Amino acid sequence: MKHALPHACTSACIFLMASAATPVFGNDTISPTGYLKVGRDLVRVDTHTPMTWNIDVDGTLDGFINVDQYGTVVPHRDTIMTVRILGLSSTVTRDNGHGNNADDVDTSNPGASKDGEDSDSSVDDETQTNGNYTETSIWAELLLGRSSVGWISLFSGASGDVDPTVPTIETVINADETIEFAGRAYLNGEWLPTATTTASSPHIVALRDGDPVPDIKAFQTNQIAGYLEPYLDSGDTANIGPRDLLYLVELTTTDPDSGDYNLQDLVFLVTFEQVPVDAESDDYEIDFDDEFDYDDDDDDDD
Repeated sequence: MKHALPHACTSACIFLMASAATPVFGNDTISPTGYLKVGRDLVRVDTHTPMTWNIDVDGTLDGFINVDQYGTVVPHRDTIMTVRILGLSSTVTRDNGHGNNADDVDTSNPGASKDGEDSDSSVDDETQTNGNYTETSIWAELLLGRSSVGWISLFSGASGDVDPTVPTIETVINADETIEFAGRAYLNGEWLPTATTTASSPHIVALRDGDPVPDIKAFQTNQIAGYLEPYLDSGDTANIGPRDLLYLVELTTTDPDSGDYNLQDLVFLVTFEQVPVDAESDDYEIDFDDEFDYDDDDDDDD
């Protein structure tokens, strides 16, 4: 659609973009996005020049992508994707002196557990919550897979390496390509099973704005990590932007009935935006490789 521009204009291209009004990433409102482009750098008074524009009224997630129940993403069109890691947890070992721990020391009742003789000193029988705690940082890796180019590692590190203010990636994903995510943890000298969107795994969950949190004990009892709380409304539903996905990942156990299963070991936010009309391809360029190999069957391990 072309129209004459009757007044002087010194800007060749004007972008109409929505911006977040709060430092909590993803909390923005639905606003039309688009562009206004003038055919010349300078338009003199009383002259005419072609002008084109495009306005995208659908600012919701569905206007940009399809996402399945496992968190796999397929964009409708070329889309800017930004990934931020919000938090990474630590494992906790408690030692309160009321049952044999892995250290084989029980000052109050040596050699016995709460249920009788201790048959395995490597098992932590202590269940009280008022004792001494030792935190061990989880070393985790977050990976991104694209059907057109393969896998890359977006992040590898511990909780102290996480900075939500700095995106781990901002790149253009192509229309109709498949986008996958995978997370895994290195603990006690070994890589634990991989949680991936490529399989029907309960260990990685993607939430849209307004989606309820998973129906597991951690959320039922309001055991919510501090880095996740700003992105939940009263602890029950996701409170994120209309073009965001909030991924919750369990890294340390594959047993949903385990007390350690909380789907908060790794939490990251993915935002989708329209590509500016004059964006250069190298503005969002990144090299991919296919060196990472995962085993979908890991989710079946105990």
